[in-house]
Amino acid sequence: MTIENALSLTGLNIGITGLDLEQTEHRGIAQVTKNIIFALSSEKANIFLITNYGSTRLRKNDIKSISKTAIEEITISDILEQLKDTKDVKNIFIKKLLLYMSLPKIIIDYYLKLGELSSAKYLLNTNHKSIHGDSERMNYVNHLKGIISFPNIFNICRLKSRRLILGTPKIDLKKCNLDIIISASPLSLKIISSKSNHTKLIQIIHDAIPLLYNKHPDHPVHFYHRLQDAVKADKVLYVSNTTKEITLSIIEKDNISKKDSDIINPIPSISNDYLKKASLYKSKFDPQSNFILFNSSIVSRKNLDILIYNFLSSGLPEQNYKLCVAGKIHKNEYCKYIKKISEPHNCINLLGYVSEIDKAWLYLNAAAFVSPSATEGFGIPALDACCLGMPTLLSEIPSHLEIYRKFKLNKHISLIPTNDNEAWISNMNLLLKNKNQLNENEKQSRLNLYQENQKYFSEQFKNILKNAIRN
Repeated sequence: MTIENALSLTGLNIGITGLDLEQTEHRGIAQVTKNIIFALSSEKANIFLITNYGSTRLRKNDIKSISKTAIEEITISDILEQLKDTKDVKNIFIKKLLLYMSLPKIIIDYYLKLGELSSAKYLLNTNHKSIHGDSERMNYVNHLKGIISFPNIFNICRLKSRRLILGTPKIDLKKCNLDIIISASPLSLKIISSKSNHTKLIQIIHDAIPLLYNKHPDHPVHFYHRLQDAVKADKVLYVSNTTKEITLSIIEKDNISKKDSDIINPIPSISNDYLKKASLYKSKFDPQSNFILFNSSIVSRKNLDILIYNFLSSGLPEQNYKLCVAGKIHKNEYCKYIKKISEPHNCINLLGYVSEIDKAWLYLNAAAFVSPSATEGFGIPALDACCLGMPTLLSEIPSHLEIYRKFKLNKHISLIPTNDNEAWISNMNLLLKNKNQLNENEKQSRLNLYQENQKYFSEQFKNILKNAIRN
């Protein structure tokens, strides 16, 4: 058997957890989850999304009165609509309240079933995909064989990470006919295997930021327990060496370092199709000047407030440069502060959460990309920028240093000490040497370089996944 045949994934049934695809914003981890789906489906594996959702419209009496096919169609429709829908604050509050009220029932059911989570599998057809898979948020649906509904799976995993239940939630792969499960983010989860046929659980760990940063919404002890449970999997993949080293040092168990693990660097997140469309696209964010780009979640560890100060202190505003900030403005105190210091200055554009086509346009037309972040698990927005060959100003942190050393990206990157304001100002002023807007040839060069770099990272990503599955 050749190596190529040995690594074939044709016909394998692979379940991928969709926890981060259920979130309102599809950021870094959600993008990695989608890329896993794209990569493995291209290898002709059958991909099933594992979701917390079930039907919202069916009641027990309804189920007794209609056909099995009707039940399946209604359930699939409900699940896909929940995955598509972005919840507002009120709905999130109500959802949390209802969950709190139902916790006793969830816990009782858990123990009655001896910790084994029940599931239902649904196959997707062309009609489901044509209705729900046509948006940029849901394009991954076109690459799914089906959906496996485990009601409350993620809620139960959360209860385990809080150590409110004994034992680890279990999935029987034989019942849902899966050969393997990939947890796209660390979960407190266990696979039931027979002695004759050991099935594999792969866990992906993106960062340890909740332990390093005291303003992260995840409780540090609960997140520690998630890491502690995740590293017990058959295979552990880390998105960077930085994340691996930090995780292993924090867990502090000698046997963990001997577990089978590997590094799986994320793929640049902008699709080539969107970049090509963006080259012909008239964006609503079209500034009448050169601009530098900040694209990230708006949280204090990203140091956006310091970036704004340094930008205003540089010579860029006087030369008609703008700072474009792409990222959702939440209703928290930090975002309120960012709005307050930005509003007096026309040279600072808070764009909010942008579409994929607008994001592609911003990257294609920006004079430079900036990320003064204090900590990152990897840094996909920074990877996007330097893969395009645009000037990329990054804080001198371990994860950015990793990107700096990858492929031939270092010639596009300037690493700047995170808290050295003078160095940031001087590096931004260097942009004044090339203050003319990009011409079409330069944009085409970015497109060509990005295509080359994306191909490289995609192949690396796919090979790591295949080896993890078939090793």
